[in-house]
Amino acid sequence: MAQTHVGKIRSYYEPIVAEYEVLSGKRVPDDLKEGYSNLSKKDVKNSLAWLQALMSDLNSYESTKKASRKRRVAKPVSASKIVAKLKYKKDDTAFKISSIDPINIVDSTVLYVFNTKYKTFGVYKTDGSLTVKGSTIQQFDEKESFVITLRKPEDILPQILKTTERKIDKLLDGLTTKRQKATGRINGDTVILRAIK
Repeated sequence: MAQTHVGKIRSYYEPIVAEYEVLSGKRVPDDLKEGYSNLSKKDVKNSLAWLQALMSDLNSYESTKKASRKRRVAKPVSASKIVAKLKYKKDDTAFKISSIDPINIVDSTVLYVFNTKYKTFGVYKTDGSLTVKGSTIQQFDEKESFVITLRKPEDILPQILKTTERKIDKLLDGLTTKRQKATGRINGDTVILRAIK
């Protein structure tokens, strides 16, 4: 039975139930007495019991229907769709570096990026998995992630592209430049160097 039918049945019987409830009471209006004069007290009592049972069944049916309704499950969004609006630099001839496919960012645990304009190197780490919203890296650990200026990027970048995460950490720990807070913003000057899963 459709939800609309339940509502129609209820709205039809509600005034009838109300009348029978008045009839079963001690003070019954004269017009109501006259209208139902063909019914005995027992008939009124039985009819009211039936009507109340009907209303109860309608309520139970309605609540069961609501509970059994399937909830919409959000479809998983593909990695290519997630990074579709990401602006980044595909390659840079001055530093001889190229970006990896940005879909590799999604579900990675470590990400290395380099801003060719300001010579800043970004490290994004997480215990879960990184993702992207628009042109911003999401779900990174703010304490573990940072941006640092590279004084000699031509010496450091080739090492970052080849070596392990642990060795990169050690290499960056040896730099004297101050670490800055990572914002997650990626733009047209940023090369996506590596994503580790």
